[in-house]
Amino acid sequence: MFYAVTTRANNVTLTTTGHYELYSGDLDVSVSIPRTFNVTSASLELVSLLDGRRVTTYQLPTADGFVGDISVKCGAVDFAGQFIFQLADRHGPRSRVIAQTSPINVTWPSAAVTLRLPSSHRALTSRLNLTVNVASLQCDSVHQGVYYTLQLLYLGLDEATGFQTREVVDSRKFSTLTSLGAQQMTYACRLLDQAGVYEAAIASSHDDRSTVAKSNRLTVSWSEAYRLRVSVDAVLPCSRQLAVEFTQPSCSRSDDKIRLYAQRARHVTSSHLHYVTERRATSDRSTVSFECRLFNSTNFSYCFKYISTANNGAVHEQTTLCLPTSNVTGQLSISSSNDVTLGHRHNYWHQSYYAIAFESIGKTDEIL
Repeated sequence: MFYAVTTRANNVTLTTTGHYELYSGDLDVSVSIPRTFNVTSASLELVSLLDGRRVTTYQLPTADGFVGDISVKCGAVDFAGQFIFQLADRHGPRSRVIAQTSPINVTWPSAAVTLRLPSSHRALTSRLNLTVNVASLQCDSVHQGVYYTLQLLYLGLDEATGFQTREVVDSRKFSTLTSLGAQQMTYACRLLDQAGVYEAAIASSHDDRSTVAKSNRLTVSWSEAYRLRVSVDAVLPCSRQLAVEFTQPSCSRSDDKIRLYAQRARHVTSSHLHYVTERRATSDRSTVSFECRLFNSTNFSYCFKYISTANNGAVHEQTTLCLPTSNVTGQLSISSSNDVTLGHRHNYWHQSYYAIAFESIGKTDEIL
């Protein structure tokens, strides 16, 4: 419930609300001007304190005084901020403000426009649903050219990063706010392609400083579908080529890659592996191959890394598999600042191999 605020100056009394929600109805002001008022005509103006813009102006005959209510039509004010009603004398060589109200805090109606996302989601695994509900609005903007934008935003990896990016993942345009109604909107699986925090928001083309409504924040984590597998326990001996099998989430992009790195010494960190080449990991296949000529017996071991690529070009290392160059080079010895866990020889499809798993952003790949 919003309370009325009365202001008196120069025997003029102005009474209005201290808080107004946009599109909730008319904005009223009560005006009382005595007969002794020595101005024949005055302007009652609704002014934005942000930029001094006059939103509406009413001419009041004041020769015999004036007592009554003035209503600003619902939708005439269509942006948030602080406003005042002021009674001004605009006649003569000098304009002057006779009386004005205390600031009116104008906000978007938080209860009338709601957006709801699920609390969690896996990247690139399924579609995302957003529940939209716009109800109890009495009007929309009366001005020409106003539109509303519903955006799905990527804020960043986590709050520690400060959410300084606010990348637009999807944007949809609506001519009126009420046209959104009550509905469930669906976002394609491929749009949520990074781990981190997302939210939905509605903005008005007439208000670039305030948001009409925001959803809860959605936490997206990496899929556990990323896997690399081979059917050998060393890259040499090699016959023509070495096949690397991979699995990926169902909506992965076509420009993900499997990169090959060489370890030239026994004790190195993962950041000092030497890049050799890469193969594209597309959704229409499950295996990539590396020719035997790429492997040199003088290197200690080789690592295969699955690199995902987001819509914005960001790349992420999802999982890593390393093999000794030959059985003679022995157990792998690679250290990393990302909590490396060395794999040991395991039986898979009745084949043995060596694996190494690095903790990637937001998750730790299990040892296969």
